[in-house]
Amino acid sequence: MGITTCVLAIITNQKTMKKLLSYSISICLLSSGFSQSVSFKWAARVGGSWMDQGYEVSHDPFGNVYLTGSFDDTVDFDPGAGTYNMTSFGATYALKLDSSGNFKWARQITTNGSCYDLKVDADNNVYISGDFQDSCDFDPTPGQFIIAQTEISDAYVLKWGQFVSTVGIEEANIPEQLMVYPNPTTGTVHIEGGGGKYIQICNSQGGLVYSGITSDGNIDLSQFANGLYMLKIEGKGVKVIKQ
Repeated sequence: MGITTCVLAIITNQKTMKKLLSYSISICLLSSGFSQSVSFKWAARVGGSWMDQGYEVSHDPFGNVYLTGSFDDTVDFDPGAGTYNMTSFGATYALKLDSSGNFKWARQITTNGSCYDLKVDADNNVYISGDFQDSCDFDPTPGQFIIAQTEISDAYVLKWGQFVSTVGIEEANIPEQLMVYPNPTTGTVHIEGGGGKYIQICNSQGGLVYSGITSDGNIDLSQFANGLYMLKIEGKGVKVIKQ
């Protein structure tokens, strides 16, 4: 079934009415040739016991979905069977789901402020803008990058990097990204959530150069030559540059 779009208005000027009717008829004729259908894909819910909102949605070249908004009290940001709680009052967040609506990660952005826009570029970098009050730590890692408020409300723009494997044949077998920092590195890197996990390191040719269990998620790469390496843990992976 075609979709027809018509414009109706009450205008006293006859000349203007004729122009509008001509324009409306043209829209009807052009639109009636298009056919559209909508099918359900998925829906996801995140929220707690207080007022939680979503402001901006975006996506990346891999089909992952990003949402920014605000939350109060304790909120589970994993819409699936898992749990990823964050607690704050009047805080803003960024949430990433995969193309099927499964949880990837969530991060608090400000403790008191707003998010107005979120974009993801072709290199998987995330850009967010908004406003904030008080002092805020804009670094989503255990490190800190604190900006102090100078006025009643200040604007901010931030960029977060995500690391996606592009090393050889392993690329197709890596369904999720790891957060590793610092990257590039001159020595030790930290793998978020990597404590007590079995880790493999491969060189740019795919050869295994290290395997073992890390107790705290830290890996010392100072013993390796400078170059590109792949860190893999439980089916996830990321490229790391050793300088």
